[in-house]
Amino acid sequence: MRKRMPAARAVLFCVSAGRGGKLEQLFYQARPQDRGLGASKSENLTAERALAGRPEEFLKRALKRLYEKRNPAKRHGRDARGKGRGATPVLRRLCALAAVCMMAAVSFRAARAEEIDISARAAILIDAASGRVLYAKNADTRYPMASTTKIMTALLALENSAPDEIVTASERAAGTGGTSIYLSAGETLSMEEMLKGLMLRSGNDAAVAIAEHIGGSVENFAAMMNARAEELGADARFVTPNGLDAEGHGASARAMALIAREALRRDDFRALVGTQRAVIPWRDNQYNRVLTNKNRLLRDYEGATGVKTGFTKKAGRCLVFSAERDGMELIGVVLGCGAWFDEAERLLDWGFENFSLACAAERGEDCGTVAVAGGASPRVRVIAESGAAAAVRASDQWSIELTLARSVAAPVHAGDSLGRAALKVNGEIIAETRLIAAESSERLTFWDIFVKVLGGWPLGALFVEPIAR
Repeated sequence: MRKRMPAARAVLFCVSAGRGGKLEQLFYQARPQDRGLGASKSENLTAERALAGRPEEFLKRALKRLYEKRNPAKRHGRDARGKGRGATPVLRRLCALAAVCMMAAVSFRAARAEEIDISARAAILIDAASGRVLYAKNADTRYPMASTTKIMTALLALENSAPDEIVTASERAAGTGGTSIYLSAGETLSMEEMLKGLMLRSGNDAAVAIAEHIGGSVENFAAMMNARAEELGADARFVTPNGLDAEGHGASARAMALIAREALRRDDFRALVGTQRAVIPWRDNQYNRVLTNKNRLLRDYEGATGVKTGFTKKAGRCLVFSAERDGMELIGVVLGCGAWFDEAERLLDWGFENFSLACAAERGEDCGTVAVAGGASPRVRVIAESGAAAAVRASDQWSIELTLARSVAAPVHAGDSLGRAALKVNGEIIAETRLIAAESSERLTFWDIFVKVLGGWPLGALFVEPIAR
């Protein structure tokens, strides 16, 4: 008995049959050599990844080829005599029905991707790999951000000090109000211990002690914070290192996401904000300080990686948060949000449900070889300098562009730029990385050429082999 095609595949096949020969042109826009035939290994990989961005089209193409292979006389809508053949009424109806179903499915997915509203003054969700914005609400308006300020304080401390540096608390630090680790004037802790007090317990006194140690004064440190924010393109103005309410102190949700993304590039920052509990010394006290991280997502949300809570009467509840699943990390911010943890979880769930990670290249990935004219080594391997990836959703069309030199002149040194890998989403480059030489190839000297030429002669080997040794 003849096997029946599964319903989903039958629908896809009908749509393919209805479009006929145009399908080949519609499914994938790329260079001709990337379409499979005669392509190199790296180019075939490019084609595979581009197809992964439009799975429906890939299936339609594959099924169309399968149909034509089994029915060679019916290729391109022509019968065995070469005459044109129209689709049957039943097939036309199926095609129309399939098209409507697919359009409805796409519309449903698009609507689902938009049907979320976060109850916060401002909110944003980005993917950590590329910084692509997945959701935004009032993301470019400055608001007070309370203790999420301490993300920048910690970033500057890690960039400008060593973990074992000794930090001494001043009278000003010891007298700082709000949440604290109860530093006393003259008390010393290592920078590593002070940072744990800053980010786990959210110690306002620790923030002042760190600011004075790094900047010489709170005011100088605030200037450093503003300069670093400007470098990152973050719309923020810092007046204090701890986020206590102060005139003019504020940042946009987008700015806090950018600052958190930069900080999360550092392994030491990741380790710090991912710590749930720590114990540090307490001078003149019979007990040590036991610090518990206030970010409950670390305990309650699968894949949570950080980063910081904050609250003042003026700012309300603020939270910068991050989580990673299936290799994709998302970073979110909610400012002035009463149900901060619940809304953060909702936003993360929405992001993971509607987006997945598309990757143009991974750091160190082998991306082929390049010929070296006049080089001691005729070819050098090419690798990706860094990763190039971004979060995409099912309705996005994405592809990978590899630009690689065919040949370069010697010498080539490891790390030299030889090309580029870029990820395009809906026609826009979202992420890219340089393709660099993995090894060196020095320029051939006259003696190298002489030895090579002589070695090619029948009697030359008698002289060349002893010389080479």
